[in-house]
Amino acid sequence: MKTVAVRVSQEMWRRLKEEAEAQGRSMGSQLLYEAGRLGSTSEYEPPTTPAAWYHVTRLAARTQLSLIVAACVMGLAISLKNVVGVSSEVLTSDFVIYAIIYPVFALFAPVREGAKAWGPYGALSWGLVIVLTTVAIVAFYAVQT
Repeated sequence: MKTVAVRVSQEMWRRLKEEAEAQGRSMGSQLLYEAGRLGSTSEYEPPTTPAAWYHVTRLAARTQLSLIVAACVMGLAISLKNVVGVSSEVLTSDFVIYAIIYPVFALFAPVREGAKAWGPYGALSWGLVIVLTTVAIVAFYAVQT
């Protein structure tokens, strides 16, 4: 994860925003693009005049979704084995199916960069679907045992 602090004038902020909208980029990716194009400095300079600041400290939507999938798969295995008490044989055979289902969520969920987090294309919305699927699987095994 990168953390970037950028100080720009109000005029440059408007220009960057217009370019980002024209190219279909988020402001964060536009600022990273601009910083890479102009060359970056590692010195921190406190603001001396009124300026617009933008802090980029977020993961990409696909990365968020992949981390949610990984956490759910690990949580599923731990909860089924230790909490529900599913036998190792059943767990091993069924995990072949889950090894197919969960990567499909991570690869083919229609998430978009810059979309609202809880919108139809947001990573958190699809993350909630993945978590609810995990809870449903655990509930299914809990009812069966």
